[in-house]
Amino acid sequence: MPPKSKFTKIQILNAAFEVVRSKGMESLSTRVVAKRLRCSTMPVHTCLKSRKDLEDAIAARALEILLKYESTPRTGDVFIDMGLGYVLFARDEKHLFRCICCEENAGLLKQFMEKNLSALVGKLAAYPLVQGLHAEEVRKFVHQGWVYAHGLAHLVNAGVYPDPRDEDVQDLMEYTGRKYITGFDALRSGRE
Repeated sequence: MPPKSKFTKIQILNAAFEVVRSKGMESLSTRVVAKRLRCSTMPVHTCLKSRKDLEDAIAARALEILLKYESTPRTGDVFIDMGLGYVLFARDEKHLFRCICCEENAGLLKQFMEKNLSALVGKLAAYPLVQGLHAEEVRKFVHQGWVYAHGLAHLVNAGVYPDPRDEDVQDLMEYTGRKYITGFDALRSGRE
């Protein structure tokens, strides 16, 4: 009988997550994870089913962190706070943002987008602007706001806006968010 590994699956996943967080998904390998744990690659290979399962676990954990960013009150407006959190996550967690939003992981991106949109729609249940709307309309409202936040997040993540301060991102999100909300409200009430 082979000796039992001294590393748990959680320890191996944590090490893999930290590799991606600090160096990006492209740096992830069993050898790099093993080096981080100071062991051979055998425990890593034994514990993990496949690279895809590992990537999915990392993306799920990145999504949890993103949802915390989006749930943090900053402006007093839950809708704007969601977008602001999304952009700040892209700035602060560059590699995790790329991990869940890159073309190479299109399947993960689609999975992430669905989970994230569902979570955001749920958070807006009591938002005055969407009261009385059908769930699909609320989803569309969130999706359109997310499109702007996602674009800004990519620009920040890519360094087009190099390391903006929280206040700079908040100003952009509040200005555009308020314009979007005003326009949505006008359309909803038939004024435009």
